[in-house]
Amino acid sequence: MEQGNTQPAFSTGSGGGRPPPADFNERLREWLFGGNVVAKLGLLILFMGLCFLLKYLAGTYVIPNEYLVAGVAAGALALLAWGWSIRAKRPSISLPVQGTALSLLMVVTFAASKTFQLIPDLTAIALLGIFVAFTCLLAVLQDSVWLAVFGIIGGFATPVILSSGGGSQIALFTWCAVLNAGIIAIAALKSWRPLNVLGFICTFTLATSWGVLHYDPSDYPASQSFLVLFLLMYIAVAIFYARQQAPRLTHYVDGTLVFGAPLAAMGLQYGLVADMRYGMAYSALALAALYLCLAIFVKRRMGENCRLLGEAFLALGIVSATLAIPYGVDDHWMSAAWALEAAGVIWTGLRQRRPLAWGFGLLVQLASWVSFLRAVSLMSQEDIARTHMAIGFAVLAVAAFFIALQLRAADAAALQPCSADTGKGLAEMLLPIAAVWLLAGAWLEVFVQAEGYAELNWMVASALAVAALLYQIYLRWQWPSAAWLAQVALVMSGVTFLLMTNLSWAYDTGSFIDSAIPAALMLAVSLSYVCERRHTANPDAGGNRTLLAIAGAAWFIVALPALAAWGSGVAAVQLPFETLPFSWSLYLMLVAALSAVVLFIAQRRVWPQLMWLSAPAFGAQLFAGGAMLAWLYLFDMLPDAALCAAGVLAWVAASYALALWRRTGWITHGATPTLLHLQLVALPLLMIWPALRLLLADTLPRDSQWLLYVPAWGTMAAMAWLLRRASLGAWPLAPLALWHRRVTLRIAVAWSLTVAVVWNFTFDGSMAPLPFVPLLNPLDLTTGFAALLAIAYWRASAPEVRSRWASRMQLAGAGGAWLWFNLVLLRSVSHYLGIDYTFDALMASKFTQAMLSLVWAGTALALMRHAAVRIHPRQWGVGAALLAAVVAKLFLLDVHNRTGPDGIAAFIGVGLLMVIIGYAAPLPRRTNGAA
Repeated sequence: MEQGNTQPAFSTGSGGGRPPPADFNERLREWLFGGNVVAKLGLLILFMGLCFLLKYLAGTYVIPNEYLVAGVAAGALALLAWGWSIRAKRPSISLPVQGTALSLLMVVTFAASKTFQLIPDLTAIALLGIFVAFTCLLAVLQDSVWLAVFGIIGGFATPVILSSGGGSQIALFTWCAVLNAGIIAIAALKSWRPLNVLGFICTFTLATSWGVLHYDPSDYPASQSFLVLFLLMYIAVAIFYARQQAPRLTHYVDGTLVFGAPLAAMGLQYGLVADMRYGMAYSALALAALYLCLAIFVKRRMGENCRLLGEAFLALGIVSATLAIPYGVDDHWMSAAWALEAAGVIWTGLRQRRPLAWGFGLLVQLASWVSFLRAVSLMSQEDIARTHMAIGFAVLAVAAFFIALQLRAADAAALQPCSADTGKGLAEMLLPIAAVWLLAGAWLEVFVQAEGYAELNWMVASALAVAALLYQIYLRWQWPSAAWLAQVALVMSGVTFLLMTNLSWAYDTGSFIDSAIPAALMLAVSLSYVCERRHTANPDAGGNRTLLAIAGAAWFIVALPALAAWGSGVAAVQLPFETLPFSWSLYLMLVAALSAVVLFIAQRRVWPQLMWLSAPAFGAQLFAGGAMLAWLYLFDMLPDAALCAAGVLAWVAASYALALWRRTGWITHGATPTLLHLQLVALPLLMIWPALRLLLADTLPRDSQWLLYVPAWGTMAAMAWLLRRASLGAWPLAPLALWHRRVTLRIAVAWSLTVAVVWNFTFDGSMAPLPFVPLLNPLDLTTGFAALLAIAYWRASAPEVRSRWASRMQLAGAGGAWLWFNLVLLRSVSHYLGIDYTFDALMASKFTQAMLSLVWAGTALALMRHAAVRIHPRQWGVGAALLAAVVAKLFLLDVHNRTGPDGIAAFIGVGLLMVIIGYAAPLPRRTNGAA
């Protein structure tokens, strides 16, 4: 072993002796995750902050514009000279500094022309062109894509930063054209994809933003010209990139530019010609001609090396020509024609064994669906009723079903290069789509032709008819998916009943016919008959349980609610007040009674599967108890007698069901009886909170926040007592003390933490009539009690659990404490600065935004510095993630406050902190000599 090998296992420096990676991906990864990336971003943010500061000073203080511009230019030139001088010693810092300096020169030139009117526009454009060219030259000389990126970012940011909202679009687009000319010049020499994509995104983002905010029809000639120019520019960039990369045989087609440029251009083109008749049709034809000519050019001039690029251009030309058709004909008939055409193309392609043909037919079929939905969405209800759109739906359904049959019957030879399983899989996808088209058309026709309960009854009948048709398909072609879809249609009929009535049956006590009962009985009776026949024929047949569940849903979800509505009208019960409508309470009673009847029949006929239909008794007990608790919590009153009676009957039925399940051995052990027992016990116990709140309501004002905090403290004290009893294995949690500690108390602790979190976001911690004091107000005390309860639960956990989750819990605790600290700051700002404690009010406060940015950046600095010193890469990553959130906040929120001192301070402060992080807290990494 060598004696001098004492190299440490980790390093936090950039390492001047380490050779740069040769591979571009490695260089990209090195730049992204190198030790100085934070400093680079900090320089950019600091640069923007200084720009905002200069603009603020120019508008606030009397400083001669000539001196201001000259000073900034001199500083930028000095910064550029310094960056150039250290290019050999500190290349990782030199390149960002050069980019920042060049961006400053572009900013000062743009400001001298547009803001201060010190130089003519032509002179400014010439200077900006020189700077862009100089940036490109430096980038090429130093083989640094990121220098070009810095310059281009600064160039595109210039009009955004200095814009006052009234500039000329010709100046903006000319500036973008100059920048894109520089990108084209670099693309002719270097295959720098990040630069190409960045220019594309920035160009079309600026164009889209201007179009949304400022476009006027009078601007059409200039806007159209520049849009064509930008499209041609990025086509040229894509061609140059392919020419550079093709000899290397590696990803020479840049899909982002090749396909993204025409897509973005056509999106903007739609905004320009939307009011012109056949404007988009002519535009699509022009685009198709352009890309077909490009495909010919690539094939003749660039040869086989760029064959894939030529094929991409050819595909774009064909697609553009195809898209011209929809803009010239009616969408309704076009969609039907496309659907039938696609079915014919697929049938022909399968017979002739041409995969491209039937694959294209599938795409056309999909396009017909999209076009048809678009046509329907644009039609009024009167137009749909007049044109009977159900016919169009039926055509699409028949076409989809025909295609499904063809694909299901096709063999492997017809589907080559795909397998027969692929065809069957596509058929399995198309069959439910056909069913959806058919049912949707029937329902749409009913919706526009009928109303009231007639609409409901016809919709249920149509769903049942579709289910019968699907079942016939299952019998005719032995298609299992059709049987499954038939069951789905049956379920949808029940769901339709529930959604369409929207619980209105609780108030509708009309006649038996003019009600929802016919639809309910159609479902329940038909399903019960099918279920009984299947069980009689073969009790163990597959699918019996599914049909039994559907029949139960028909009774409990559909039939009983309708009968309850009708029964409530017949009974005409009058109560002093109603917690819930009487029909609801009657429905819960019917559920309890039917559950008891089901249990009796299941026991007499020895039908274990039927016992599942007694489970709704627990749902009724849960709903009744939940409604009673909701009434206590929300209205501070006792529930009405009908709901109490329903709750008692449901509790009795649920208790009888649980006892019978255990006695017959159907369910004896496991989680189910435990959870059901928990439900029977927990609902009465949950009344502690409203009882305590009602007691305090007699002595405190009803709007006092103490009515929330004190009951919460009492509940948390009860939880702490239960936690103690669970550790002793004593009443009331025995003999399931361990289970309650793992489940019930865990939920209780989670509830306490959730309450604390929700209240922290919704309440300001007011202590009226006492003055607000941070950390000593009832809200912060509640948060502290919840945290102490969570800590006590954590300490009561098993040692192996604590050892396994210790690091994660520490991280969660630190994150929660940091979030609490931020909320304490926000509440303090709300009280001491007189700002409402609402999201909109706090986010509108410039001081709050700047404070949060600086506090978060300071937290990131502390985390990353500690991680760099202690060699904790994961902790450094947490700080980096927080810093990324700060940067995102700067550009999404603080940038709107750039004209005020608060926003400027946020940018400058965060930028300086990031530069400090870049120097003092780089990413810890392993060295080459680590063991």
